[in-house]
Amino acid sequence: MSQAPDGAATTTRLDVLGPVRLHVSGETVHLSELERGLLAAAAGREWIGGATLEEWLWGDHAPSSARNRVQSLVSGLRRKAPAGMLLTEDSGYRLAPEVAVDLDDWQHALDLARTDLAGTPEGADRLAEHLGRFRGEPLHGAPDTPAVEAERARLVEQRLEVVEAEVAARLAAGQLDGLPTRLARLTAAHPFHEGLQALRVECLGAVGRQREALEAYRETRDRLVDELGVEPSARLQEAHQRVLSGEGPATASRPPAWPAVPVPRTLPRTPPVFVGREDSLARLEQAASRVDAGPVVVAVTGLSGSGTSALATAAGARLAASFPDGTLYLDVSELDPASGAHGATRSFLGMLGVPAAVVPDDPDARTGLYRSVLGERRVLVVLDNVDHHDGRVPADLHQLLPAAPGSLAVVTSRSVPEGLDPTETIRLGSLDDDEARDLLAAVAGADRLKADPEATADLVRLSGGLPLALRLVASRLASRPDLTVRRLVERFDRGGEGTGLGLDASAEAALEAGVLHVWERLPESSRVAAARLAELPLHTVSPWVPQVLLDDDHDAERAVDELVDACLVEPVLREGRLPQYRLHDVVARFVRRQPVAALADDGLERLAATLLGHLVAHHDDLPLQLMPPPPLPDGVPGVAVTTFTSAERRLVVVTELGLATACARALVERGHAAHLAWRLLVACDDARGLELGDDDWAPVVESVRDALGEEPDDLLGTAWLDVLHAWHLQDLVGQSSPALTALGRARRALDHLDALPGTDTRDVRTVGGLVAAYAALSLADRPRTEAELAAVDEVLAARPDPVRTGWSLVVRGELLNDFDDLPACEAVLRRARDVLAPTAERVGYARATTYLSRALARQHRLEDARELADEALAVLAEHGAVRPTTTALDARAEIALALGDVEHALELATIARDRARSSRDAFLHARSQRTRARALADLGRLEDAARLLDECVDLFDGLGRTLSVAATCRELTAVLERLGRDDEAVRARLRESEARWLVDVALPPSIAIRLHPRTG
Repeated sequence: MSQAPDGAATTTRLDVLGPVRLHVSGETVHLSELERGLLAAAAGREWIGGATLEEWLWGDHAPSSARNRVQSLVSGLRRKAPAGMLLTEDSGYRLAPEVAVDLDDWQHALDLARTDLAGTPEGADRLAEHLGRFRGEPLHGAPDTPAVEAERARLVEQRLEVVEAEVAARLAAGQLDGLPTRLARLTAAHPFHEGLQALRVECLGAVGRQREALEAYRETRDRLVDELGVEPSARLQEAHQRVLSGEGPATASRPPAWPAVPVPRTLPRTPPVFVGREDSLARLEQAASRVDAGPVVVAVTGLSGSGTSALATAAGARLAASFPDGTLYLDVSELDPASGAHGATRSFLGMLGVPAAVVPDDPDARTGLYRSVLGERRVLVVLDNVDHHDGRVPADLHQLLPAAPGSLAVVTSRSVPEGLDPTETIRLGSLDDDEARDLLAAVAGADRLKADPEATADLVRLSGGLPLALRLVASRLASRPDLTVRRLVERFDRGGEGTGLGLDASAEAALEAGVLHVWERLPESSRVAAARLAELPLHTVSPWVPQVLLDDDHDAERAVDELVDACLVEPVLREGRLPQYRLHDVVARFVRRQPVAALADDGLERLAATLLGHLVAHHDDLPLQLMPPPPLPDGVPGVAVTTFTSAERRLVVVTELGLATACARALVERGHAAHLAWRLLVACDDARGLELGDDDWAPVVESVRDALGEEPDDLLGTAWLDVLHAWHLQDLVGQSSPALTALGRARRALDHLDALPGTDTRDVRTVGGLVAAYAALSLADRPRTEAELAAVDEVLAARPDPVRTGWSLVVRGELLNDFDDLPACEAVLRRARDVLAPTAERVGYARATTYLSRALARQHRLEDARELADEALAVLAEHGAVRPTTTALDARAEIALALGDVEHALELATIARDRARSSRDAFLHARSQRTRARALADLGRLEDAARLLDECVDLFDGLGRTLSVAATCRELTAVLERLGRDDEAVRARLRESEARWLVDVALPPSIAIRLHPRTG
């Protein structure tokens, strides 16, 4: 309960047993469908993660921006509801304890319906009171996704269970007024519910309407036989016999009245530090929500040390409320496989309250009793470490699994155990980098890691994200205050015969044993595949890579299946990428020590050549195509694009970006195939433009360039790599002057090539000219920009190319926009859109659309501008590109500002600023900060606006962005005048004049500043 602004207490209530409604201090809050869905999801859980929310809100049609949409929904709810109503916790959300939820009280109704008290008149009245909480169809107004429908069906089933208990109590107590009519309505609505049908038969008999009772039974039996092919249940047949014999209604049937025992909760303690695995926990939560439809068995598999047991215990603790009748735990590694699970069955029965004297000695009878007891309850059964007896599983272990609806079993093992037939399998791989760092920090202390973030990243990488390995190295750090993270990383290289972790023998053995256990059971072809994968420069690969390494498609497919089943290779699913597979780093270090045929000397070159064929074949499907694909050298076969679907083709190059960079580096390090290395970098450069900046990319380009000689092909490669480097400097980090320097080197190599016969340099010259035009435009050098574009257009006139023509028009449109020729700018950018629209080049199209929206906004055509900016963002959201998306967000923020939507403008500009900061884009960081400053000024936060604008002036000046300096100084002058800081306003105005003079004289800034030094 919080305080309202007037000091009164604020009460918050959420109803989901009917239309989803949020009430704050008696007033109903207006909610969208997705907001209702999010609150409904949170109402039924103590905590809900992002993956579960996406499935709940969108089902199988979650948008690519689902995570951002969820965050926006949460932000919107927090604006509408009292502060602290929806809490963020462990990358998920939960309702605050003070929020009253009708679903919480409903659980009391279920508990009551399953006790002896339910069979009394008092219990019937209390159940009727609880039933009044249902105000119609539960979860009404939430999205109609499969997850919501399943939960709605579960709640309806629970309501019927309570209705049946209440009616049975009234029938047994002789409270018959209106009961026949009520049962007639219930059975008409639920014709196959045999419990209600039995009550109706008994009720009609009790009020002297035997003929109707017998007719009701015959109708129900005919319906069951004709439509379901089953005979009536024993309960319904007993009701029929009672009417025939004239007996009264039966009392509620209940299990034997064994002595009360505490609800068993036998799970081991959850690890004190448990991070990550939210997707796996969410899948277990979903599995738990399906138990009413039938028993569910989930197998959790993974390499030893991957945390299968930790996940099972963490899930058990989280799901305890969903299984009120207890949690049963068994460490199967402690069983004797020869004696089987019979002793465990006896132990489980005792925990469930069955006296030892009642438990049969016959194993089959004991199993039958166990299943009968489970059939009346909701229990979670955890069978841990199932295959830790040399891979042997007790033959009768399946008898411990629930066989009736209401219960869930979680089975952990290194691979899927034979004979247990799980409903669902969850394979655990490595923790991601953030989760791994969180685990290290929780055990070793965050300060130790902050002291050397680079060494921490190396430690995460070398441990392969394996939880056990991370805990071992973190514990070593925690116990050794003198040991730095860097020194521990160095011990990896001195690991000797162990896994390479540099730990003591017992710790090494804990990791080694699990790998050895499965390795010895693999067929030879799978071992060879693993050994060759271990020799690659990158262990995350696409399915076609093993086919190249083994030179046999059938063997490769079988090897991948076997390695995945053994959890030595884990699937890697990333948004915007095709599925890949990863050989765990700890496994790779183990495999490299085994006597198996490794990759042949020419294997890497063969892989690189095949990879180049893939990249070139699928380049034209990329949504960014500034760089044309390089020509294939002799001996490199092409790859048929029909291997993939149309939706997959555009993802091929993006997916292979990491492998291409790693292969290029490895080729030159081994001193051969530089002709393949430079082509790999060129072929994947446009895909790199769709991602965040890659710190490894620039050093790889430099190392490949250094490996090239003076042969014609090497000179062509040198020119291409200099153009790539220039585009990286210009487009990703806004360094225009260094970009022009790199282009100068490229042109010297091209001039040398042009003197040789048979060399075509037009593609690289065209792209180099476009990059040079962009760099000159950024430096406000209009003459050079126009000269570069004229040279590009001359080449394109002789060799038409719609993609490069479109890019040329985009640059010209941006030039006209910067120099205020807005009508001409609009015409050129509309033509650019027309040229690019039929092509697959969507990023260039979105860029043209973004700058067209800016041009229209400057002409005060704001609604048209907003529509275009939204179109650009929609295109970029579908296809992705870091810098154009940031630019479009900033443009949309400026339009929102012009439309008077200041808060939205500030939000969009802040998102743009954060994206620019993440990608280390200095120019867009300054530009979005300037938009934020304008929004702050409109909100009256003038001091903050002045501070930001002053910082932006220096940022733009350092980048040589003279026009941006002038525009920002004009904004700063206006803010300073509003603050009454007139002297500073005069200096800002002088600085604006100085910047405009630099543009007017059309000199490079470095020269112009020497001619016209800053004054004031």
